[in-house]
Amino acid sequence: MPHVTARARGARLSLVTLALALAVAVGVPTSASSVAPTAPAPSPATSTLPTPRPAGACQATYRTIASWPGGYVAEVTVFSSNAISAWSVTWSTGGGAVQQVWGGTLTSPFAVVQNAAWNGDVPAGGTATFGVYGTGPTVTPFVTCTA
Repeated sequence: MPHVTARARGARLSLVTLALALAVAVGVPTSASSVAPTAPAPSPATSTLPTPRPAGACQATYRTIASWPGGYVAEVTVFSSNAISAWSVTWSTGGGAVQQVWGGTLTSPFAVVQNAAWNGDVPAGGTATFGVYGTGPTVTPFVTCTA
């Protein structure tokens, strides 16, 4: 398991806080009892398996944080076993569109995200995380990471 720095933990906490704030802003219930029926846990078989890549390239995982009819908030984590200086993650939105990204740069709303200026360098065994707010159906896509 890769070492997670205090900064990375803080960034993850910030992503979750931002996701909750966004959910409240759009009127999504935030109590555990009201969210559970509309935001089931993603299947590990489709959402947490990294994309197989040759040595030196990156892998990515996609996780839905919250969903509601017509929208969702998700988190994508980029991992590399070797040091990389830039990354890009691509996936299909299933007919929806990415409206906002934090921790990355949206290059296509259907969905291609590149690293932000401050998180492109990922050390060997390290991670970078970004968040996504999208409209349309909630999907658990197969993500592709390139470095």
